[in-house]
Amino acid sequence: MARLVVVAVLCVLYVPEAAAFTNATHDKLQDLNEFAKSRGWGKKPKHIPAQVKAVVAQSHSQEGIVISVPMVEFGGCGKKVTASKLGHKVVAFARSLLATSVTVAQTPERQALPGAGASQVVADNGRDHVGSVNGHEPFLRVLRDGYFEVGCYHDSMAENGDRYGNNKDKYGSVAKHANVSIANYNDLVLEMEQKDMTPRICFEFCRTLPSMGFFGIRNGNECYCEPYFTPQAVDDSRCDVGCQGNPTIMCGNAKGKSTIWEMHLCADTAEDLAVRSNAAEEALTYYYEISGLAYMMGTHITGAGQALETLAGLSGSPNMAELGKEAKVSAGDLTKAFISGRKQYERLYAAAMSARGLKDADFTLASKATEAEHAIAMFKETQGDVLSHAESIRELVKLAYPAVDEVFGEEPAEGDGVAQALYKGGDSQGYRDVSYAMGARDMEPQASTCSGKAIGVPMLGLGLTGCRLACEQTLYPEKCVAIAHHQVQAYDSLCFMFSDVTDVETFEEPAGGSAFLEKRDAVPATKTSGPRCDDGVLVPVDEADCPEEKNLANCANVGPGKMCEGDGECGTANALDNCNAGGWDIYKKERWVKARAVCEVKMSEISSGYKPKGEFKKNARCFGTCEHLSTPDEVHHYDIPTDLLIRGDAPGTDREPMLEKLP
Repeated sequence: MARLVVVAVLCVLYVPEAAAFTNATHDKLQDLNEFAKSRGWGKKPKHIPAQVKAVVAQSHSQEGIVISVPMVEFGGCGKKVTASKLGHKVVAFARSLLATSVTVAQTPERQALPGAGASQVVADNGRDHVGSVNGHEPFLRVLRDGYFEVGCYHDSMAENGDRYGNNKDKYGSVAKHANVSIANYNDLVLEMEQKDMTPRICFEFCRTLPSMGFFGIRNGNECYCEPYFTPQAVDDSRCDVGCQGNPTIMCGNAKGKSTIWEMHLCADTAEDLAVRSNAAEEALTYYYEISGLAYMMGTHITGAGQALETLAGLSGSPNMAELGKEAKVSAGDLTKAFISGRKQYERLYAAAMSARGLKDADFTLASKATEAEHAIAMFKETQGDVLSHAESIRELVKLAYPAVDEVFGEEPAEGDGVAQALYKGGDSQGYRDVSYAMGARDMEPQASTCSGKAIGVPMLGLGLTGCRLACEQTLYPEKCVAIAHHQVQAYDSLCFMFSDVTDVETFEEPAGGSAFLEKRDAVPATKTSGPRCDDGVLVPVDEADCPEEKNLANCANVGPGKMCEGDGECGTANALDNCNAGGWDIYKKERWVKARAVCEVKMSEISSGYKPKGEFKKNARCFGTCEHLSTPDEVHHYDIPTDLLIRGDAPGTDREPMLEKLP
């Protein structure tokens, strides 16, 4: 049975998902997303961050992702406009009425009433008489100021609701009972005045007819207006016939389906601006916050990776140093993620600020109405892109920090195995040190590490327990069999997962203990003249140890035991703000620091005979100092940065906003 639609229907715009990823970072993310989806990480949450719940539409459609309602608006409510501005010639019959101006009426509500379109006079081309609907000629009064696409439907109104056109012999059903009829462009507009059909041409016609809330086009050029539409399930064909006046826009098909648009009521400019402005600000806030989180995590991973690489080099572990390098490479995608959508963000930001300036404006003034229309047009053009970029950044963050939804106060989505496991917590004892898998069952090394076929990207702040839980939930397409969990003093932990382990390396405290350490520490830091990044680990100083002097040397230019100011070199953060009331980024370069390094293999794999096939290297020395580094095993919780500041392009320049923040 046909379903009568008399109110606004849910309208969405589907675009190919690939279109949302147009920059280098997003191209790389495409490959990472395949990995993420296989683990359940790539699934979008049922509940999005609160500040964007109303605007970030989620879709798992294979055809695309939902972005925003593509409203097309032209304004004009309550104004007098000349006939020429309506885009129509003045015919002989109506010349006296249209020579000066026509009044654009305001309609407080849609009048989908019985009798809509019931009384019509078709155009008389021989006498140059334009047609009329319920006593109203088209193109005289503007009743609608915008439209948006509803979808592609087999609309029974186009046949059974056509009382005066080519299908008048089929008129009946619901339309006849309600005493309504569609109004056909070709029947009411003089042939000499008819134009090649597009949605705008059809809208310009239908928006001047009373009680019409929708318009449709089928077969590329058949435009009609209607008070409502009645979709019927006929087939799964698509609207694939291009509009006569613009073939890039689909206008129905040749099998009877119509592309349907709903028209927007006049007198809604202020309300529409307020609603869209609110949605735009939510989108801006989401992009700002997720970009800040990505940038912050990227800097944390960079620092942790640099510290691991440096300490591994000092401790003589090339394999562990490579893990540190891998972490720094992956961090680059996070710190640069905001760049992909920055231009769209800035355009949307400008429109939002313009809209703020229109609060309580008099929209009967043409200048204010035009400014509002421009802001609304920019909202429509950029908001979807901003949200799409924000979602791609969130997916990138999720790969490095699966608990990202919790940062926004949201529970992880059902089916997101890793995030659910981290959210619920618990412990996992089903792992043994990699030395056990190599046959050294009684070894208890001070540290261990491994290399092999990595899965995904290095993850930040999961703790040893979180790293284990993530591995347990990673089963397809590559099953995680082992983890490497490394942390250097004062830095966040890094978690690496492997589908296969090759080389293994262990560290054991040497005999002689302190005597050995004194001998090791007496060795010069480097064989080169002058300091460099890898001659010591840069440790952020505590507030109590902050120096009084200003203008400390750059951290690349000091040797071990010296304090320095970080400007992004040697893995330093340029927004650490740990000294001078948040104005300085102060580090101390230490030759040896505490560290924790462990490579573990699933006991279930060991029990089934799994054993790494590469080299097993045993070191009679400690990784870092021989002191135990006490670190929490649970997942670290991160807060969204409140201000996003980065260094200027020129060395030594002050920090500047990464993105403009809504005041």
